[in-house]
Amino acid sequence: GSPAGTAATAAAGPYTITPSSATGGTFSTANYTITYATGTLTVSPAALAITASAQSKTYGASLVLDTSAFTTSGLQNGETVGSVTLTASGSPAGTAATAAVGPYNITPSAATGGTFNAANYTITYAAGTLTVNQAALTITATAQSKTYGTTLVLGTSAFTTSGLQNGETVGSATLTASGSPAGTAATAAAGPYTITPSAATGGTFSVANYTITYATGALTVNPAALTVTASAQSKTYGATLVLGTSAFTTSGLQNGETVGSVTLAASGSPTGTAATAAAGPYTITPSAATGGTFTPANYAITYATGTLTVNPAGLTVTATAQSKAYGTTLVLGTSAFTTSGLQNSETVGAVTLTASGSPAGNTAAAAAGPYTITPSAATGGTFSPANYAITYAAGTLTVNPAA
Repeated sequence: GSPAGTAATAAAGPYTITPSSATGGTFSTANYTITYATGTLTVSPAALAITASAQSKTYGASLVLDTSAFTTSGLQNGETVGSVTLTASGSPAGTAATAAVGPYNITPSAATGGTFNAANYTITYAAGTLTVNQAALTITATAQSKTYGTTLVLGTSAFTTSGLQNGETVGSATLTASGSPAGTAATAAAGPYTITPSAATGGTFSVANYTITYATGALTVNPAALTVTASAQSKTYGATLVLGTSAFTTSGLQNGETVGSVTLAASGSPTGTAATAAAGPYTITPSAATGGTFTPANYAITYATGTLTVNPAGLTVTATAQSKAYGTTLVLGTSAFTTSGLQNSETVGAVTLTASGSPAGNTAAAAAGPYTITPSAATGGTFSPANYAITYAAGTLTVNPAA
């Protein structure tokens, strides 16, 4: 052979061994006619192991197996293998985007190229492992809100996803609200709560193919609308009124709650509750609701005013009895009257007095007898007519017979 079959680089196969030049021992070559017969030298193939290298990918991604991802054991004379055909197990094959998470075999075959000659080797192919790792999937609870006093059902579909592969979907997730009571309860106080998702299931995805991260969302309980309205109240001019703290009504209280008291203030200067407040309407303004079983923080409170009515006081103006003799004239004046019902030490300055009769009883020609003195148009003094409901009571004018 060339090289000789004994060389390290001699290819596998049969070679001829040719003997010659027998010598030594106890024989003498002169005594023999020597024939030399050849023998066979067999160069057997060397053992070569080709092992596929381990590879990995993430679920949802595709992988092209590199033809150089292998190792060799047993190559001789510094030889190399150029490439190997690598095939992944599975249906679909582990290299496909839809291949489920888990281990797959990478099987090498058909080594070729490089500097080696396949005929010089007995090749053993050893499989490697292709690992499909879980894809990262984030499930985030969607923000929700409700009003204090109402109940909320979170449902199972209020979430978003990030990281799903191959057009897959998640069917539902368990959603749980924080708080004690939970933020979904009617009695949950106004404020922020956390919605925690868990246990994603259904749809077209497989949980085993994902590493799932659950991200919380916010549940906001908004204050309920509460209207506190001052109740109408009234008093009479000259009297003092204490508005108290309980003369109000409410609309919008939740969960059977109550308001204990409200600060009530009357308009006016002096305020409508004062004895000297003039007759007419005043505004009662409520504020600072407190007490009872409600919590102000759970409500957006609107305060609605009520009306305080100061009614005119009853005032009676009575004409004073007067007399004259027949044939004389009488000036009735404007001060011959009495009052009943004046408030706050007020006074009436003057009253118009008119005598009945034709001629009037206060004239000289008026016949002897009784006449009526009718008062009207009270004015002056310190009183204000608008603050009173005035009743005028007649007096008697007596015309006595002349002597």
